[in-house]
Amino acid sequence: MVYSQADTVDLLLALNKETILFHKDELVSGAGVIYDGDQISITDEELGRGDIKLYPVPLRSIVKELEGPQIMENTVALGAAIALLDYELELLDSVLRDTFSPKTAEQNMEAAKQGYDYTREHYGNSFGYRLKKTVSAGKKRIFLTGNEAIGLGAINAGCKLYAAYPMTPATSILHFLAPLDRQHKMVVIQTENEIAAVNMVAGASYAGVRSMTAE
Repeated sequence: MVYSQADTVDLLLALNKETILFHKDELVSGAGVIYDGDQISITDEELGRGDIKLYPVPLRSIVKELEGPQIMENTVALGAAIALLDYELELLDSVLRDTFSPKTAEQNMEAAKQGYDYTREHYGNSFGYRLKKTVSAGKKRIFLTGNEAIGLGAINAGCKLYAAYPMTPATSILHFLAPLDRQHKMVVIQTENEIAAVNMVAGASYAGVRSMTAE
């Protein structure tokens, strides 16, 4: 949503000290900072303010215990954030299951749970911000990224050819449309470069086919 964007930060997940110091002035009063207390030492004096809540969590130690890759510290931190925000861990688990292979998903789900449990045990309900599930009375809603919305718009507009070369920020449009091509009787092509994509779309449009590309 357009109005969901803000210049301030309520909860910061920091994997190094520089991130905390760089963003400290963007934090609202009462904001929280999740970081690895075994790896990072930070004080109110360094922050220059005393209205920030610090939440050290042993991210790296948890990952080592699980024998996972270091990048999995992100997942531990997400579990900790879910705990502080008093949200449902199962929602994060569902995302992990959709994103990773079964074995990797299970490992990440355990990492998230340990971050969640540690934060619950040590910090309880000390954070002042909460997330609540939105309940619509009798209405069904879908959660979309901007590129997924573009893909749905193209389908509903009768697009029958989507040709594109994968490049940020439009790659996910290609990924979204590719598995839907037969269902909606359209052709989705990953081309060898951007020029080929434009030529295909232009040629198809001259032949009367509603076509689209994106970069």
